[in-house]
Amino acid sequence: MVAITIAKDGFEVKKRINKTLQGPVSVILSGALADLSGLPKDKIYDHVLDNLPILTKSLAILRKDRRRFLDVLVDGKGSKVDDDFQPLACGRSLNEVVGMVIRSATKRYFRAIATSPTPLPHMKDVDQADQLYDAIREYLMHDWQVPLVPTYAEMTPSVAQRIGEGLMHIQDVDELRGLMDLSSFESPNPAKAVETVQQTEAEVDPDPFSLYISLDGKRLNIQTFEDITAKPEVKAAIGQTDMNDVLKLVGGPSAHFLVYGMGLTPEQFVVV
Repeated sequence: MVAITIAKDGFEVKKRINKTLQGPVSVILSGALADLSGLPKDKIYDHVLDNLPILTKSLAILRKDRRRFLDVLVDGKGSKVDDDFQPLACGRSLNEVVGMVIRSATKRYFRAIATSPTPLPHMKDVDQADQLYDAIREYLMHDWQVPLVPTYAEMTPSVAQRIGEGLMHIQDVDELRGLMDLSSFESPNPAKAVETVQQTEAEVDPDPFSLYISLDGKRLNIQTFEDITAKPEVKAAIGQTDMNDVLKLVGGPSAHFLVYGMGLTPEQFVVV
């Protein structure tokens, strides 16, 4: 059995995990993914980390076809591990190992963009690339985040810090870019400047948005906004905009960020 049997020391853990990824895991992937066929075995790991679409495919194979990885997904006693949260022989879970891979690929991507012939305005050298990576590093842990890495690269470190934990929930590119645009304001709470929509401190509900967002947190309850959009001050601010159509495009994570993360009232949320 090929197990990730390593010492608990952090450096040694990472070193041995990398050795397993570069060895048996790469061999397994080369037989499962056409993109990797024909590549030298010692080049596969770097090729996967340097190509986000291939990394996405590789993680999908790992999740959906675990039988291929029975020799590496074992605990310290060599027994099969079926739970992605259960420690492997290395003491780290599969999810933790995947998170490590995602972070490595993200850092590589940022550095590649920064040192390319066409770097981004806010990321023109390795130091700037690492600053952005450091700003989002702790929020990188989900497989679905890999396709979003190019969009993450468009953020400045300050925007990334303002969005913060929202990065762990927002899966839609357009929704993410909307938050990036909003978070680029110099003020951490730009909607407070909307003078036509204000509430006194006594009127503010301690949980102002509980009625407006679905229980699973993924979408808005559109019908609950009718009273808000009918208020004269809100109508004056939004004009002829069909808010039902707009609100259908807003995901729960973005709404949660705006209301709970930036302190907006439901009225201010609609205006923003």
